[in-house]
Amino acid sequence: MSPPPAMLCRVIFIVALTIPLVCCAWNATIYKDADFKSQSQDLQGDQDCVNVADDMADKASSINTHDNCVRIYEDVDCGGLSLEVKPGTASHFSLKNLHFDNMMSSIGPCLCSCTQQ
Repeated sequence: MSPPPAMLCRVIFIVALTIPLVCCAWNATIYKDADFKSQSQDLQGDQDCVNVADDMADKASSINTHDNCVRIYEDVDCGGLSLEVKPGTASHFSLKNLHFDNMMSSIGPCLCSCTQQ
């Protein structure tokens, strides 16, 4: 005899609650000039926001996401305008083409990059 559907839903819900949410670690390298040239800064994190170093803030013109999905922000502490940059996004080599040249002040994970394991 099968359990009633309501009981089965409760069991599935309880099991789902015990699965921890794990956010993917991310890393990216930003460059002062287009085409991944000039001064660079390596950035990395988990679910946290990372502010760009003072000497690179509002100066990045290209980004290598190292096959990660990241969200770049206009303001520190992941505030203001933002743009998701992921594998397949055109113009990693030129943030000017994405209308985000010399604007980045912080970076974090994509909003939907957390998955259950």
